[in-house]
Amino acid sequence: ISANGLGRSEPCSEKADTLEALGENITAQVRKLVRELRTQEGAALLQHAGVEEQKVARDSGLLEAVELQSQYLGYALDGLAKHPGLANSRRGGDLVEVEFDLDDDGHKVEAFMEFFPDGSASIQWSASELPIPVTKVMCLIHEIDLIGSLVPFIQHAACLHQFQWNDADRIVRVVSKPPIPFVAGLDAVSQRFGFDLLDSPWGGMCLVECSPNWVEGDGQQWRGVPRPAPYEARLKQVDVKTMVALGRPCGKLGELTTVFFTARGDLKVPRSMLPNWLVCNLVKLIGKFIYQHALEVEAKFDSSEHGQRLHGVSSPLYDTLDQRIARFIQGTLHEDAEVAENIGGVQTA
Repeated sequence: ISANGLGRSEPCSEKADTLEALGENITAQVRKLVRELRTQEGAALLQHAGVEEQKVARDSGLLEAVELQSQYLGYALDGLAKHPGLANSRRGGDLVEVEFDLDDDGHKVEAFMEFFPDGSASIQWSASELPIPVTKVMCLIHEIDLIGSLVPFIQHAACLHQFQWNDADRIVRVVSKPPIPFVAGLDAVSQRFGFDLLDSPWGGMCLVECSPNWVEGDGQQWRGVPRPAPYEARLKQVDVKTMVALGRPCGKLGELTTVFFTARGDLKVPRSMLPNWLVCNLVKLIGKFIYQHALEVEAKFDSSEHGQRLHGVSSPLYDTLDQRIARFIQGTLHEDAEVAENIGGVQTA
């Protein structure tokens, strides 16, 4: 999904309503596109683009995937518009705030975790100008089966199903066993999509996850994929309502990344088992663990498994990301040069 033509004004606290309205506008445009593609004129357009009519009829999931992506894009933009690092969202209730340093070079995390009366919880955090390029950050997140080398308490992680439409369209599972009293572990199965928001006010690459809406049929299914059996019977099944990660390239050459993360889900763990001191310690422990291990991977990236996959030929995803980010950075440098030139002209005048 491209956001070309939307402009790249910097989101700020006064623009929360504007961002939400913009997100609604984008998803409405995508839904309109899907409706048009379902018409006879749309079928002709697809054939003109090289998509055979028989393939569209046989693989009806193509348009369903696009329609579903518009829904998930709406989730992502709604979550980002309410992120405290991007907008001045209203906060209150059962809120835990955590701020801590990642290293001695000024990199830090600002995090907010909120617990709701329905038993769900949300976490939002941001970290600015981390010394890892966006493409590598996306690789660290995308290669789900390697996530255990970066995130603590992971017992199992895997891609359960890869849809053919694009590399980011997949069903993933993450099993974790954090040190929460009387909780054997957490089992989360979610649908993941990726979006290019570089040319939008969000200015970054975005990944979004939600739990599949399993429907009854020949057993429970999601988009024709059977629901997987529980990883272990004693684990709590996590309902991932929305999880969004936005990586924004920054630095003179895009060598740095600012990350915004927001998630809400039903942990099915009583609040009484999550005292504030435990929440704060877990957030700090996990944040520092991920950052240090990400730096270790970055230091020897080319020889790591992540590096082999990023530079491999099995997926065009990373080449596309590199090219796209390079164009974005070049455009940003050009805009900055024009602004500097205009300012210089005004000062001279």
